[in-house]
Amino acid sequence: MASKKKKVVKRKAAPAGGRRSRYRGPVDDQTARVAADLGGTHEQIAAALNISVHTLGKWLPANPTLRAAVDAGRQAFTLGKVKDSLHRRALGYEYDEVTQELRECVEEGPAGPVTTLKMIEVRRVTHHEPANPTCIIFTLCNELSSEYSQRQEHRVTVALPKVIIEKRYENTPEKPS
Repeated sequence: MASKKKKVVKRKAAPAGGRRSRYRGPVDDQTARVAADLGGTHEQIAAALNISVHTLGKWLPANPTLRAAVDAGRQAFTLGKVKDSLHRRALGYEYDEVTQELRECVEEGPAGPVTTLKMIEVRRVTHHEPANPTCIIFTLCNELSSEYSQRQEHRVTVALPKVIIEKRYENTPEKPS
């Protein structure tokens, strides 16, 4: 069988120009930064900019200032959450544990009794998480490093005597062979 060669079709180059981008520079950068600061996903950032997620995906690599704004916002959001969690663990906190069960409920409806399934709270227990000493130490060492530094510096001064090494060359008689 003879192999058929595929016909290569060359595409025409895109016309120069085209529609202008809706990217507004610093305005969009600031909007994206605020949305990322609040923990926004790409979908939420795109909605804040009134564009599609696909367009945001094109804009990010093409506009380094937009990319930097989104990255800075995400970093600030993440760092803020980590700091809050660390302080919470350092000081101790309380939380409620809620146990729920799925139960059948019979209610009167317009056509007679109706049986539905509902989640009903069975028990609520308040737990206390005590302060974590490791988090306390970490927080103090990082936030108040001048007062609570774990680094200890010891300066030792040793006076070493100056040693002069003399190398003496002695003429030794050769041994007879």
